[in-house]
Amino acid sequence: MEDLFRDYWWLLFPLVGFGFTAWERYFAYRRHRDNIELLKAYAAQGKDPPAEVLNVTSAAEERDWGYRGRRCGPRGPMADWRRVVIFGVLAGSFWFADMRFGDETGAPFEIVAIVMSALAVAFAAFALLGSVWKDR
Repeated sequence: MEDLFRDYWWLLFPLVGFGFTAWERYFAYRRHRDNIELLKAYAAQGKDPPAEVLNVTSAAEERDWGYRGRRCGPRGPMADWRRVVIFGVLAGSFWFADMRFGDETGAPFEIVAIVMSALAVAFAAFALLGSVWKDR
C-alpha cells in the first residue's frame, strides 16, 4: 500500500480537481432548483415574476451553464490569460521537479511537464485568437 501512494501520489491532483468540480456542480444544481421553485411559486399564484427576479435567475443560469446549456466556465480575455498563467506555472514547476528529481523518479515529472506545456501553449493560442477575433 505504501508503494501505491509513493508511486502514484500525483493522482491526488486530478482527484481533488474532480472533487471540487463535483462540489461546484452540486451547488449549481441547488441554485437551479431554487430558481425553478421560485418561478413555480409565482406561476401557482397566477402572477408574472418581476423583471428583477427574471434577470437574477437568467443571470445565474447563464453563469452556471453558459451558452446553449453547455458548461463554459468563466469567459473573457482575463479568464483565457489566467489559464495560460496557471498552466505555464504548473509546467515550469514540473520541469523544475524533473531537473531536480528526474534521475531518481524516472519519467513521470517529464511527462506531466510536457502535457502542461502543451496545454499552456494551446491556451495561449486560444487567448491570442480570442483577442484578435473577439467579435466572432
